[in-house]
Amino acid sequence: YSGLQALKDRVAPEARVLCSHEYTVANGRFSLSLGAEFWGDDWGRLQERVTTVEGMRERGEITIGGTFAEELVTNPFLRCESLEEFVRVRKLKDEF
Repeated sequence: YSGLQALKDRVAPEARVLCSHEYTVANGRFSLSLGAEFWGDDWGRLQERVTTVEGMRERGEITIGGTFAEELVTNPFLRCESLEEFVRVRKLKDEF
């Protein structure tokens, strides 16, 4: 949790996020499962992102390489405001 929080102050919004696995759709579906209340004003942006990446994957396109700004909006772990919330969301993800 503390490591992710530190990234918020250290990584530029336009920085590219490159991971080694294509989990964007699965992570998006998990994020949607948290519901609109969790996402607040960003609920619509999350829905748009998931729709976009689902379409990309259907066309065989790679979704890896988004920006840190996109992660701040669509990654539930970066949105957690306390360690307790992070642990709760992590447990939900583990069981998803």
